[in-house]
Amino acid sequence: MTVEAASANWLTLVMSSAVISAVVNVIWSARLKYVERKREDERDARRIGHVYLDLALSLESFGKQCNARLYDIENGLWQRAVNHDESFLSRLKPFTFAFDPEPTWSELPIPFVAKVKVLPEQFESTSCWIGEQWSEWADLGDAYDLETERVAFYGLKAAVIAAAIRRDIQAGECDTENHVEHFRSIVEQRREAFQKQREGVTLIPELHAQFNREVPRLQNEPVTA
Repeated sequence: MTVEAASANWLTLVMSSAVISAVVNVIWSARLKYVERKREDERDARRIGHVYLDLALSLESFGKQCNARLYDIENGLWQRAVNHDESFLSRLKPFTFAFDPEPTWSELPIPFVAKVKVLPEQFESTSCWIGEQWSEWADLGDAYDLETERVAFYGLKAAVIAAAIRRDIQAGECDTENHVEHFRSIVEQRREAFQKQREGVTLIPELHAQFNREVPRLQNEPVTA
C-alpha cells in the first residue's frame, strides 16, 4: 500500500469516526433533553395536581358547611313552626363562600376556571336576591326556605365538581355521600313542587331556570311571559 493510499484510508477512518461520534452525541443529547423534559412534565403534573386537590378540598369543606347550615335552618324553622320561636333563625350569621386557600387559577384550564371561580360570586348574588324578596314580600320563614334552596343548590354543585376533580387526578373518594343526598333530597322536593304548580311556587333563580329546562310544559298549560 502506498503512502498516499494509507493516508487516504486513515483520513476516511478519522472522518467516519468523527461522524459516528457526532451522531452519538446528537442522539445522547436528544435523549437527555427528552428525559429532562419528561421530568419537568412530571413535576408540572404533580404541582397542578396539588392545585386541583387543594381546590377539591376547599369545595368539600364548603359542602360540609352547607350541610351543617341546612340542619341549622331546619332546626330554626322547626322551632318557629312548633314553638313560634324565631330567635334561633335570627341568630344565624350570614353564610358566605370563599376558596381557602385561593387556588393558583393560572395553573388551571381557562374553561374550568371560568366555571368554578365564579361560584362564590354567584352564591353571594343569590343571597342578595333573597334579601330583595325579604324586603318586598317574604317573611322570615319564606326567606329561609329560599336560603335552604341556595345552600343545597351550591352545596351540591361544589360536591359534584370536587368529586370530578378527585376522579381526574386519581385522589380517591371523599366521604360526602350523606350530605350530597341531603342536598339532592331538597332539590328533588323543590322539583316536585315545581311540577305540581309551576307558576305558583317561588324558587331561587338557579333552580327555576334548571327546572324550566328539565320539566317539560304540558300542552294545555298556559305560558306566561
